[in-house]
Amino acid sequence: SGSPQGCLLGTLLFSLYTYDCKANHSSNHIIKFADDTAVIGLINDNDERVYREEVNNLVTWSLENNLVLNVNKTKELIIDFRKSITSMQPLKLAVSLWRL
Repeated sequence: SGSPQGCLLGTLLFSLYTYDCKANHSSNHIIKFADDTAVIGLINDNDERVYREEVNNLVTWSLENNLVLNVNKTKELIIDFRKSITSMQPLKLAVSLWRL
């Protein structure tokens, strides 16, 4: 079912289907390519609240639009340019929201 792999039609349809999936905060960006999505957030003053809220919004949007996030392939990458090292809590997706 769907369009053949490698066909531009699949990418176009995915782009149209996910058009309204946009970042809610100016310090975050949602980047989509083919069927992959990345949330990029700038964290200032150790306040991760806006970034974590953006990730939760993406989870909610996915559920409302019948898209399943593959939590086994979901990764978090932290790039920290500060001179002092601070530990950050790992990102946890709200598994209780998933329809299994």
